[in-house]
Amino acid sequence: MKKNVILLFYMLAISLSSVAQTSKLLEVQKKVAATNSKLPLKTRGGATIESMKIENGFVVQRCSSASMYDSNGRSSSRSYGESFLEQAKSESARAMYKDYLEAGLGVKLVMFFKDIKKTETITLEPSDLKRMLSYPVSAYSQLLNELRVGRNNLPMAAGDGLTCISYETPRYEFVFLYEVDESLYLIDALQKNLNKNKFKLLHDLSIGKSDLYEMAKICANAGFGLGMKYIGKSSGKTAEMTITYEELKVCFE
Repeated sequence: MKKNVILLFYMLAISLSSVAQTSKLLEVQKKVAATNSKLPLKTRGGATIESMKIENGFVVQRCSSASMYDSNGRSSSRSYGESFLEQAKSESARAMYKDYLEAGLGVKLVMFFKDIKKTETITLEPSDLKRMLSYPVSAYSQLLNELRVGRNNLPMAAGDGLTCISYETPRYEFVFLYEVDESLYLIDALQKNLNKNKFKLLHDLSIGKSDLYEMAKICANAGFGLGMKYIGKSSGKTAEMTITYEELKVCFE
């Protein structure tokens, strides 16, 4: 009898959840249709929002830009991580994405660059939207600021024959890209010591004695991991080290 009652309540909860999601989906469908009726629309950044529709479980926003480069010659192309941060730090976008998540929808941001006839698509699954809403706007804003301001100080000498030449955000990681002077440091030797160096860095972060402490904490606060990619200056060989968010957050607990 007790099991039957528990099962009944479980089925009822599922039913109510399904009804709520259907109701939210209808609400989102109306909002998306209303927005789409006002398009195309030029944005302050120079791009044009061409359409917004629900397709196969995603709200698809299609945009176009006359050029991939702005007036200063800077590329408008964005990595997944950088696009994620741009959306995550916007209060209006987060409110909209909360509705999409409750409706069981994901998001696709599609940008077409007319000058080079190239299309870039950033896909945010419902799980990505849930992750986005799990951390505060301030954390995302700080990490995005570090990414963009930091790039202005590159290249930067990092000691031991290393020069930091770029920052990358392939997904949920902040990656330092280093060029290695192989007359001072062999990339093969670096590869062999990656695990040892990783555990040392994690230990140093946990006791607050690493030069990367502040940057690592900013990453952890935003749910991002940390990575280092090394490229041999003469050989082109690479070595990579990744510290996941799950590994990183332990250092600050």
